[in-house]
Amino acid sequence: MGIMKVDDSLRAEEVEIYYDPAELFGGLLKGTKISDSSVKQCPFHK
Repeated sequence: MGIMKVDDSLRAEEVEIYYDPAELFGGLLKGTKISDSSVKQCPFHK
């Protein structure tokens, strides 16, 4: 959600943006955790 204040010629004078960080990052953080048995090692590290 945002609020924009404009002058008489409709040029933006001030812009305020409001967002919910939980909503913004929720899609990136949700999902199942990776178990230790399914973690693979780096193929270049021996």
